[in-house]
Amino acid sequence: MKKLYIIFLGLFLVNALMAQISFSDDFESYTVDAYLAASSSDWTTWTNSPGSSEDVRISDEQAASGTKSLKFVAGAAGGGPADVILKFGDVYEEGDFEFELNMFVVSGTGAYFNFQGADPPGSIWALEFAFNDNGNILISNNGGTLLETSYTHDTWFNFRIVVDLTNNLWTIYMDDVEQGSFGNSINVLASLDLFPFNGNGNGTSTFYVDDVSFGYEPYVQPGLDVGVINVSLGGVKKLVGAPVIVSGEVKNQGMDVVNSFDITWGDGSNSHTESYTDLNLASLATFNFQHPVPLTVLEDENTVTVTVSNVNGQDDDDPDNDNRVVNLTGVVPAPGKHVVVEEGTGTWCQWCPRGAVFMDFMTVNYPDYFVGIAVHNNDPMEVTEYDNGVSTFPGFTGYPGIIVDRINVLDPLEIEDGFFDEIIKAPVATLTNGAEYNPDTRELQLSVTAEFNTAVSGNYRLNMVIIEDGVTGTSSAYNQINAYAGGGNGPMGGYENLPSSVPASMMVYDHVARAILGGFAGLPGSLPTSIETGEIYSNFFSYEIPAGYEYDEIQIIGILIAPDGHIENATEVTIDGAIANGLAVGTDDPAITENDVQVSPNPFREMTTIRINIAERAAVNIQVLNTLGQVVSSQNYGELFGQIDFPIHANQMDNGLYTVRIQVGNDVVSKKIILSR
Repeated sequence: MKKLYIIFLGLFLVNALMAQISFSDDFESYTVDAYLAASSSDWTTWTNSPGSSEDVRISDEQAASGTKSLKFVAGAAGGGPADVILKFGDVYEEGDFEFELNMFVVSGTGAYFNFQGADPPGSIWALEFAFNDNGNILISNNGGTLLETSYTHDTWFNFRIVVDLTNNLWTIYMDDVEQGSFGNSINVLASLDLFPFNGNGNGTSTFYVDDVSFGYEPYVQPGLDVGVINVSLGGVKKLVGAPVIVSGEVKNQGMDVVNSFDITWGDGSNSHTESYTDLNLASLATFNFQHPVPLTVLEDENTVTVTVSNVNGQDDDDPDNDNRVVNLTGVVPAPGKHVVVEEGTGTWCQWCPRGAVFMDFMTVNYPDYFVGIAVHNNDPMEVTEYDNGVSTFPGFTGYPGIIVDRINVLDPLEIEDGFFDEIIKAPVATLTNGAEYNPDTRELQLSVTAEFNTAVSGNYRLNMVIIEDGVTGTSSAYNQINAYAGGGNGPMGGYENLPSSVPASMMVYDHVARAILGGFAGLPGSLPTSIETGEIYSNFFSYEIPAGYEYDEIQIIGILIAPDGHIENATEVTIDGAIANGLAVGTDDPAITENDVQVSPNPFREMTTIRINIAERAAVNIQVLNTLGQVVSSQNYGELFGQIDFPIHANQMDNGLYTVRIQVGNDVVSKKIILSR
């Protein structure tokens, strides 16, 4: 019997060796300027259209070896048209796979490729590699970033991925130097997709590819073996002091049924073990765990080792897969800093559920630091002025897209990385929102106050945004189109269990932008051009809450915009919270009072005049706001004193009620005017 088993094992190994696959292409055999897929049966394009605009041409401009390579250039901000596929010969879920290529990315641009997990491509993105124009490499799946590293422009580098599919261990090498490893929740490989795209916002992508190769070796199954195939700490960065659940997945890699094992995590100082029994885990079955003892995040690097042991009360046959090491960086937020993420979204957008899921994730996990604003496009929740600002923002290429502090334009998958890049930056000022509310008229009088931590100069501006959570609708325009229906594109916060058009009755929209009161660029003249450390300035807005908007679901966001247009800082508070803060007030000896302002005529047809008596020289700013609190006109008049008349022209204003807000120094008076032609 023993002899027969040895013969069987030998035959199995021979068959396994026969199933090994290898491929390489250095592009030297092709004609310069020829289409790759039209020249080789090994390559094709996304829609299987060799020789079309999806194909890529052979170039002799750059080469890592020999004289030829592939040249990819983005024809539009959204990437493409080239979209080249290299199939790996099968769909692999077990065994060892190794892939490598040489790349050259032109300075100021980015590059991109991905691994597909099914054939034909388009249903499962196993892993995405974004070589951004800032030199960062973000490696992600639809659950977020798995590894971040860097590369150098204008030089050839070798990029290699070694994958133990059996144990779900993906390791990245740059010029043979290991950059890190991770478990991938989409642990399957079918093909390579090369696509010119720059995910960091400027829309330009020019890169070369040479010396593409891959190899595959099948898996040989032992007797008793359990491996740690995935460990998650919820991301690669977390705030210092946060409790983090250590979770993951183990797999019965052997032929024997597994009934028990222990799982231990340690960080070099602490070690915690949990026993799991009565499992009846069949061969090749997996077990998901959440360790009951959380990790407390320390500053900088946290190295956590997860170990499976005591399998069925003994050592298993392969100790090499018993451990998995993961790293987590502890981040300390800058005092008083809040990060604003403006999400471009729409009910018509099939991929926009991804944005909603990650915005909610950030709100839940970083409520004291994250300020999320969903800016809708072409649906009933659109605010035209805000939508125009987001959709034309430099680098914004499509929906869903997020703008982080108006610095980086990213995919929602990268929202946490973008947040951590900004939360460590000390703001020049901290903000406070104040309010008074008239429940009879539903009118909010609002203030945003900036206390400056450092001296600054330039055109800083204050702004205020109104958002609402829990928004619902009854018409079909509130239906959310959903590309994640059925799960073919992976899990997405439960949307995989919803239909491809989620009916309005099942949808609740959060973070919905309802008004941007100072215009997209902020209120001109809302701050002086030179500010000293410790100085405090306030600006004032008004907003009438429309019928149907829920008072308790509204959030007030104050924003400070820097001279270069980026958002320097922000703060978010409920209406009740703003009322508790109190509306900002001027000096004890106000520069202006109600008695110092007269309006005539009122109502008016073409023009009315604001007459102001100013006792002492002070800066004067006059705004006209509509009933939604939107700024119709704004003018900064500089420093004035005495009795002065300021004309308000109807121009293209519609008939209706308006608020004129007159700010003299730090003091504000508001007057209602009625345009009635």
